[in-house]
Order: sequence, then C-alpha cells, then structure tokens
Amino acid sequence: MKNGSSGNHTGTFIVSLTGLLKANSATEAAYLGAFYLFVIAVSVVAGIPLIFDSDAYYYFNIARNIANGAGSTFDGVTVTTGYHPLWLGVSTAVHYIFKDVASFHYAIHGLLTVLFIAGHFLLLRVAVVLGISIRSFIILSLPLLVLNLAGFQSGLENTLLFFLFSLFLWLQYQTWRNGRLTVAAISLVLLLVYFTRLDSIFLVALYLPWYFVKNLACR
Repeated sequence: MKNGSSGNHTGTFIVSLTGLLKANSATEAAYLGAFYLFVIAVSVVAGIPLIFDSDAYYYFNIARNIANGAGSTFDGVTVTTGYHPLWLGVSTAVHYIFKDVASFHYAIHGLLTVLFIAGHFLLLRVAVVLGISIRSFIILSLPLLVLNLAGFQSGLENTLLFFLFSLFLWLQYQTWRNGRLTVAAISLVLLLVYFTRLDSIFLVALYLPWYFVKNLACR
C-alpha cells in the first residue's frame, strides 16, 4: 500500500498542471500562463545586473572553494561552518557544473526563478481545491512577487525555503484529501526545511505534536 500511495502522489504531482488547466476555463489558464511569463520577464529584467545580497557572495565563495577541493572555507585558510547547509550544498552543486563565475550567477538566478514558480504552483493547487479561483490567487500573488522580488532573487536560501514550505503544505493537503498521513514524504520535506534554514526547527517542533495527536485520533 505504501508504494502505491507514493506512486499516486508522484503521479498526481506530474499531471497536476494538465488537470488544473482542464478543470478551469481557457481564460483562467491564460491568466496562469501570462502570470508565469510575467514572473520570468521580471526575473530576467531584475537579474540583468546580477547583483545578489552581500551574504550570498559569502555562500558562493565557500561553494567555489568546496567545488575546487579547498574544503569548507571562505578565505582558503580558516574552516567555517557558519552557513545553512542545504543552500550551500545546492550552490556547490551548481558550481561543479558552472565553473565560470558569470555562468554560475546566471544559473543561480534561473534556479531561483524555477523554485519560485514551482512553489507558487503548489500553493495554487491547494488554493483552487479550497475554492479560490486562479485569477484571484494570481491577484493575491502579485504583491508577494513585487514586494519580495529582492528577497526571492537575493541569492540566499529564501526561495528554496518558500518552495519547501509550499511542498509541505501541498503534502498536507494530499494527506487531508486521501485520509492518511504521508509520513515519510512530509518528514523528508521537514528535514530539508531544517537544513535550508536551521532556525526553521520551530516548524518541526510544531508539527510533530500535531502529528502524534492526529495519528492517535485516527486509531
């Protein structure tokens, strides 16, 4: 049963865009497509200078040193652990692929855009099921995009955290809809949230008591 449940969730995620568009009017689908094109356009325009938050360059330098075999260090001499590990790991992986500094910055910028769109789409999936139209959700999303554009394109872990929180909420919705807890998937996402920002441990601390109470109530 667990393998079947996992397969159902994966299949639901893969076909969710098609299902969402089929369930709504062509006009709503056009709004969604236009919004994501707008996000990409704004991201491209905002990213032309390729200026990230100052703390991002701290991550990028450590990532470059790790990718080049120098270890977890900023200056090449002193070992450091003053970072959130998952975003550093992602940055290091990108550095392995894109050795050139400019290419690396463009790749990070593109990755942040993809993560924002993916996170937004997961939230949209939940919102539509709860009765919120695509048009209304897009209107509500515009302030989030415009006011937090600098944060989403800062080069830091903010956008990855947004995506993982959205994934967590989507999995919770799947749990509510199917009447059973996807414990393994949710636990993995919470672990990734923690490693994305270590101070996000509060989410785990809040979720675990709720899970045990819910689990006992279902018995």
